[in-house]
Amino acid sequence: MSRTFFWEFMLCLGLCYFIGSSCSKDSPDKPLPPALGKLNELTIVMDTVWWQGKIGAQVRQNFTSIFPFVSPAQPLFNIQYLSPNRFLSNPNFLAQRNCLVIIRKYSANAPEQALAKIIESRLSQEQLKQWRDNQAFTLDKVWADPQRVMVIAVSEEKQVLPLWEQYYPLIYQKIRENEATLLQSSLFRKKPDESLNRKIWESHKIDLDLPRGTQLLSSSDSITWLHYPYPEGGSLWLLLRRTTAAERERAATQPTAVLKGILHRTPAPVALAGGGQIGIKEKDPAMYSSTIHYQKTIPATEWRGLWSLGTANGPFLIQLPDFPPGSPVMLAGFVDGNNARQVDKLLELQFLLQHQRTETKP
Repeated sequence: MSRTFFWEFMLCLGLCYFIGSSCSKDSPDKPLPPALGKLNELTIVMDTVWWQGKIGAQVRQNFTSIFPFVSPAQPLFNIQYLSPNRFLSNPNFLAQRNCLVIIRKYSANAPEQALAKIIESRLSQEQLKQWRDNQAFTLDKVWADPQRVMVIAVSEEKQVLPLWEQYYPLIYQKIRENEATLLQSSLFRKKPDESLNRKIWESHKIDLDLPRGTQLLSSSDSITWLHYPYPEGGSLWLLLRRTTAAERERAATQPTAVLKGILHRTPAPVALAGGGQIGIKEKDPAMYSSTIHYQKTIPATEWRGLWSLGTANGPFLIQLPDFPPGSPVMLAGFVDGNNARQVDKLLELQFLLQHQRTETKP
């Protein structure tokens, strides 16, 4: 078989698969296949020469950098690289949950051009403009459900790295958003604990949808401590703490001081390493804080770092949303450092805290 005929055959194969998958997507009798891939997995598709050069090195540097505050060290994502040819040739590759495609729109490489045509045919009017203007955009449910395909489309190689630097934060955020179904399934293998959720609502007027198996350790008008033993071993300690509007405002400018002040007046329960005050590690690595948003409208201060109490220790994630206005509630999660899946547990914790509801939320 000549090389030219081979690539023509591969192009035909890719287009045939696209046509078939389009029919499946549009037909209620033939739904898209379920997405494949675990939490923290990402498939990257680009030309092999790009992957082996500066573009691939930059993508690897970002996506395989160390996830902060976990030990032993783990990457942000477990990545799988595929050339356009390999990606199009295997339905299991096409069904991966999270994909990043960096592609030349008018490539001389037949498989890359076949993939470009498939992507272009799926675009909305707005996305077609982004495609023509050499931008990045998101496609959902292209070959599987749920699936998110992040696309950086360019006319020439020199356009890739500036676009990558511009869009990487958004790409990371969109990938994490698409992991919601995995996080839900791991947190709520059974229905949420409605009885416990009702008690939390009565005390703090927030609904956390706590997973079944969460234990209420202590509760008062201002402080609630909970314990969730992970089914596979290890623990999560949850703190709900009423704070003040002044502290919420100061958190934006003096985050470390505010957090230390709140924890100083919040003793841990005896079940957590015998009780006492939880300490936070400020150096090596440095604790950091940032501003996040609930439902894209409500800001919150978020802290991440390392905690310790006696011989117990591990990573923490704490959020102070900008609601309710009169009596803000800080939500904190302390992950057992002995858990081998700390990255997964921190992602589950972030999902749990950010999906709370309150009667004063717009």
